[in-house]
Amino acid sequence: NRLALASTEGDVFVVSTDTGELLHRLHHPNTRVFTVSFLENGSGAPLVVSGSMDGFVRFWNSDSGQPAKEHRVTSMSVFALASAADGRIMATCGNDLSIRVWRTSDMRELASITIGDSAPCMSFIDNGKLLLRDGSRLVLWNPAEETVVLEFPERHDYREFAVSPDGQRIAIPYGEHIRIVDGRPIEQ
Repeated sequence: NRLALASTEGDVFVVSTDTGELLHRLHHPNTRVFTVSFLENGSGAPLVVSGSMDGFVRFWNSDSGQPAKEHRVTSMSVFALASAADGRIMATCGNDLSIRVWRTSDMRELASITIGDSAPCMSFIDNGKLLLRDGSRLVLWNPAEETVVLEFPERHDYREFAVSPDGQRIAIPYGEHIRIVDGRPIEQ
């Protein structure tokens, strides 16, 4: 019942979707915020996670609005975040053109891949086993094995996509249409 909005002015706004009321204004001094997400933490309300121009991800308690922790993930800007549904891992992407996967409990880097272009949109599917990212091509990546599983063959400038909450369907803009593809892993 909450919505988090990033502001390039250095703020994240947490708003009630029930009432439209501003619940919290989370201020990031001296930096711009480029991306924001919620992260399940297994104990009540999810954390708000933000990525910013200073290379940090910051975690905030979405109930109190108080900072929980922060971690520098790159020496450059963080443009995209994604978290697995259970909140145990998250991915970041920034100006260094690398995607990094982190264990959220201690922010230990688990995997990384250099992608060669930006990935402003990422999402975990298959219970956090696979990461879908956009750019000049949609790419499905297995962080545990640090391998590309699938590249969608069409070259388009994908800048957004949506994954169903159960990770089973992916909606991709395709010209004037939306293409829905199966996001379930292929049984070997």
